[in-house]
Amino acid sequence: MQNIELIPLPTRKDDRGWVISLPTIQNLGQANLHIPSLKPKAVRGNHYHEHHTEAVIILGGKCLVATRNRLSGISEEFIYDGINKLLLLIPPNITHAFKNISYRSIYLVCYCYRTKGEDIPVSSISDQILT
Repeated sequence: MQNIELIPLPTRKDDRGWVISLPTIQNLGQANLHIPSLKPKAVRGNHYHEHHTEAVIILGGKCLVATRNRLSGISEEFIYDGINKLLLLIPPNITHAFKNISYRSIYLVCYCYRTKGEDIPVSSISDQILT
């Protein structure tokens, strides 16, 4: 993908389930952790961040992921299968949205952070790309 980076996450499994470990991200500055749920057919996102990267993990099922680069105009979509654990790194000025295409609720683990420049509070700017 051109707009975002997809990083496979190491997953340990046993009879209880699975555990994933996140990579270390240095010098986070102003950051925001949030965990939204999406009911079937629900959409979340439809925004971008001017100064922050957003790291997202999708848990629980299939999800349509859409992005648009606000600078180049390049739009992309892919279907996350709900099986392979990925970390999605969404840089500044990339509009992003998630649509639950499974039959049960799914969850997003979202972490917005800034690694360089002055410490600016996290903000989102609406930009609808999925309905």
